[in-house]
Parts: sequence; structure tokens; C-alpha cells
Amino acid sequence: MTPPRPVLGQEGSAVELSGRLDLAARTEQALYTADLKTGSVVPSPDELAAQASATIYTLLPWHAWRDAERVIVTHLYPAQQQIVSVELDDAQIEAGRAAVRRIVGLLAEDSAAQVATPGDHCAWCAVRQGCPAYRCDDLDDQLF
Repeated sequence: MTPPRPVLGQEGSAVELSGRLDLAARTEQALYTADLKTGSVVPSPDELAAQASATIYTLLPWHAWRDAERVIVTHLYPAQQQIVSVELDDAQIEAGRAAVRRIVGLLAEDSAAQVATPGDHCAWCAVRQGCPAYRCDDLDDQLF
């Protein structure tokens, strides 16, 4: 097993990102990432650009293709027949990286309750039983 490579983090700590990106592609000038979404909320391009997840989706392919002049993130929502695509600028990418660093710091401090955001995704999350946000007294009433 390969040890986690410190993609982002604080001195002395590292985080291993895992997930399933549906598509990463590279042209001469651009890095493209695309992900199929099953949720019911479709963000605007500005909302997508502001989500740390948009940057997280680009981090691993970006490490292989740092020379890409453009980074384009696309989320496809088949149920709603909508596609949201945004080109991230350097400031947006750095803001997403800063958000990931903040999360890594909170996890290193064992402050998971500050990181977790309860929502519909809790219903399928594999770690919900150990998650402080999921264990909130009224969360089950809100979600189920």
C-alpha cells in the first residue's frame, strides 16, 4: 500500500483524497474535469465556482498537468437535464485549496463537527455512524 501523498495540509499532516471523478481530460491549453451528479440542487456557475469541491475535483489531475492554462469544471445533472460548467481562475483555485487546508487543520485537531455539513448526502454516506454532524439529535427528523 502506498502511503498518502501530502496533497494539501499543514506542516506535519497530510490528507489522502479519494473519490471517483467521472472524467479528467487534457487538451493543449486546458484541464477539464466532469462529474455526474445525482442531487436535486443544481448550482449556478458562480455557486459551483465557490464550492471547495470544484477545486478538490481538479487537484489530483492538476498535480499531473500543472502547466494547463485553463481549468474547467463541469457538473452534469441527468435527472434535471442540466449541465453547469465554470472556468476556475487562479484566485478561485487558491480559495478552494485554502478551504481544503482549513478542513485538514480541523481534522488534525479532531474538530470533525466543524467540518461536517449535515444534509441529504448523509443518507448514503459510508461514515455517517461515526460523524458528529450525523449524530445530531434532530438530524434524523430533518432527513428521514
